[in-house]
Amino acid sequence: IICYNFIDSLFIFILNFMALPIILLPFCAILVLLLGVLIFRKNRTSVLHSIFFLSTICIAIWTFGTFMMFESCDCRSLAIFWDRFLYIGAMFIAPLWLHFSYLFTNKKKGRRILVPLAYFITTVFAVLDWTDYFVKDLFLYKWGCHTIAQPLHHIWLIFYSLIIFLLIINLYSYYKKTTGLKKSQTKYILLSFFFLSFSLSEMLPAYKISVYPLGYLMPVVFVTILAYAITRYRLFDIRVVVRRGTVYGLSLGVAGGLGVLLVWLVSRYLGEKITGLLLLVDSVAILLSISVFFPIKSFFEKLANKYLFASLYDTRRKIEELTQALPKIFYLDDIVNLIYKTINETIHIERFGV
Repeated sequence: IICYNFIDSLFIFILNFMALPIILLPFCAILVLLLGVLIFRKNRTSVLHSIFFLSTICIAIWTFGTFMMFESCDCRSLAIFWDRFLYIGAMFIAPLWLHFSYLFTNKKKGRRILVPLAYFITTVFAVLDWTDYFVKDLFLYKWGCHTIAQPLHHIWLIFYSLIIFLLIINLYSYYKKTTGLKKSQTKYILLSFFFLSFSLSEMLPAYKISVYPLGYLMPVVFVTILAYAITRYRLFDIRVVVRRGTVYGLSLGVAGGLGVLLVWLVSRYLGEKITGLLLLVDSVAILLSISVFFPIKSFFEKLANKYLFASLYDTRRKIEELTQALPKIFYLDDIVNLIYKTINETIHIERFGV
């Protein structure tokens, strides 16, 4: 009996743990929006930064709408509403990034025609999304639910794939002919699209193919890589990306795991007493995960810098420290010594002369 109860508890825990991507969706939406705001605030007059910000809004709509759809699977009409809602965000991601790719590569040929045309056709599909010719009814599967694709959905999916193909070709051709910093940035943009491509697997339930919803977390990876590629021009060493990715991955895993653990404990020991309060329990779990994420992230950053990536340096932090210290020094020799010490700690020079 004890063995059976243990196996039963373990099975329930695994099911709740595998629901982690769904529970993390609202947090992912917030994280993506924060990154978008960060990029936009860095240069509010830049069209490139504005396009990036709009794309993060669309990704946030997509991820939040997906969470609400999964939470509404018991109510057919509500689940269909949220699925149509999330499609609005998902539809505009590709044309926005097609626009982004043309701006990033400074390519004017085709931009005046293809980009407005992509926006126009997407707007038409966004209107048709609310009709039964695009999606209809509800498909329930092991991990959640999804509306069923109709003829216009097939056409839109072909159009969407074509846009992604065009922007990847544009970026790849630019990557082949450019050099230096731009080449590195382009490489990371292409890498981000590689991760984003996994999110297309979430279209399979629209065709009654059941898949585990891990792809919904890929937009976070996508935006995170791009945020570093655009704003942190000096941080293109792959070890830095690994460091950041490791810290964020562990932080999300631990914070999300605590939320899942809370849901499991409440479900395990309260059972049917809270059947009508499942949404409230999920909300509390999400708030718990969000509240502990940044302290956990800070802990893992210190741990990673001390033990895993001790050889890496943070140029931005060193420059900030130098600029704060220089106004307090009045003697030339002390200024030269401070500059030498900072440069040596940053890039480990062998010789220094003034």
